Amino acid sequence: MSALGLIATRFAPTGSLALRPNHLADGKRLIRRPHRQYEQTGHGRGEQHAGMILKARLTLSGRVTDSRNRGRRGSDELPTAQSITSSAFLSEPDASRIMAGSLAAMFLGSKARMAEEVRTKAKALLDPVLRKVPILSTDKSDGGLYTKYTGYTQEYLEEWWDVKKRALTGCNPFVGWYSGNLLGNNLGGFQLDTILKGLGKLHTWVKSSSGYEPGYGDICLHTGRGHMSICLGISGGRRKAVQGGMGGPRLRYDSIDKSDDPWNPSAIEGWVDIESYRAQKDNVPDWLQGWWEVTFRGDTYYYYFDLKRQVKWSEMRPRDIFTAMLATDGGVGTFSNAGTEVTVRWRSGTVEKYTATGQDFGTMNGTCNGTETITAERM
Repeated sequence: MSALGLIATRFAPTGSLALRPNHLADGKRLIRRPHRQYEQTGHGRGEQHAGMILKARLTLSGRVTDSRNRGRRGSDELPTAQSITSSAFLSEPDASRIMAGSLAAMFLGSKARMAEEVRTKAKALLDPVLRKVPILSTDKSDGGLYTKYTGYTQEYLEEWWDVKKRALTGCNPFVGWYSGNLLGNNLGGFQLDTILKGLGKLHTWVKSSSGYEPGYGDICLHTGRGHMSICLGISGGRRKAVQGGMGGPRLRYDSIDKSDDPWNPSAIEGWVDIESYRAQKDNVPDWLQGWWEVTFRGDTYYYYFDLKRQVKWSEMRPRDIFTAMLATDGGVGTFSNAGTEVTVRWRSGTVEKYTATGQDFGTMNGTCNGTETITAERM
């Protein structure tokens, strides 16, 4: 049996069955006990319930790992079962950490390669710029690189400064040049979230309040919506970036240049995650993609709607809303949509039908098998 199979032993009862949860005397909830206690529910959550989560010690490239050390290593290393202690069941937090760590190691390789592709292309696009910075609007050498990367000439800037009395700079068009070449769309605008929504790409917008950090090549909108930059990475508590708009009417020139400042999330409103942007949508609505918290019969489940029209569910709360589902304790189905109407069909035969409501369609109300109420809220 594979390491994954050892970690999450699956019971697959036929029909629409759900496993009854068990609890320890101290109130800690077990993921599952191995004995088969089922109850008929008419709902499709029993088709692939996990059996039990074992306290597992795995070896990642020779290093023993457990729930305290998940062995975060390179992108292509897979865990191998070194020893399994089946006598102890874990509480949900411990089991979640083991599941997340071991499965993340298995899936990290393919995810890292996808990320590497778009980041590598971003670097190839920016490297020629970075070799020449600072690039001044007054510099006509090399064919006028400032004009190449922004579309603006020094004369055009001076007209705005002196005649129209506007402090025009090249930060937006520089981002437009970059995003147009990398992503196929001009994202050079201060109403960046509105632009993304119009393109059906709002799922790629990450608010700095989320606690995450932009990666290399991500497009950042600064707080106050008066400047844009392209992140070159965050390291040692400092954020490096390249941007236009590094001059202005007071200096009588504009420039494209690098910056290296302390990382301050409050100075950035948000950014475009270029990895998410490059993913193919297959006409899946922007508002539907990703994680949803679903309530059924008073219990909470977590659904993940992906770009291939596949939906998965788990009882384990996701580590973050940007990582696709790794847990295998739940089931798999497909979904279709017509406008705000969403239909989910689980492999067990259960059918859930929803109608999206609320601001930006952030909630869904529906029925399970046409009878019982089920609700969902986007995470």
